[in-house]
Amino acid sequence: MDIVTVTLTVVPMILLIAVPGFMLSLALFPSREEIDVMERAGVTLVLGLMPQFLLYFTDKNLYIPINSITSYGAVLLVSLTGLGIWFYRKR
Repeated sequence: MDIVTVTLTVVPMILLIAVPGFMLSLALFPSREEIDVMERAGVTLVLGLMPQFLLYFTDKNLYIPINSITSYGAVLLVSLTGLGIWFYRKR
């Protein structure tokens, strides 16, 4: 494998985990004084798996199939929810 293939595979996977996790960590800890950078990175990685858990839940309980549309929708839903909660708590 060349470096381009690895980059085009790894970077989107990191972004699909890091973006929703960071948005949810902002919703939980809106102030910089509440949590330091390393703790926020750990919380980001753990909460970044939330869209996958939601997809699994909807597949098993609501019989909504997991495909690319529902995957991107779950990531978008979790990210926008975290961002909305952060805006609300910042005010």
